[in-house]
Amino acid sequence: MGDAKENAGAPTNEDWRELALRVQQETDPNKMIELAVQLVAKLDEKKAAKNLPPKPQTEPPERPRE
Repeated sequence: MGDAKENAGAPTNEDWRELALRVQQETDPNKMIELAVQLVAKLDEKKAAKNLPPKPQTEPPERPRE
């Protein structure tokens, strides 16, 4: 019975497609809900990452040559 809380609240590195497949194959309703929540969170992260402005350059400024 520990399966339902195995990854509760823990971030996962799974691709969203893998999570979607696991949701489809899961027979335990509680585990299915947990996986669906993880899937939605993963898709939200992906969507948010697309909307981020470009990262500023982290290179130090060039010093003038003497």
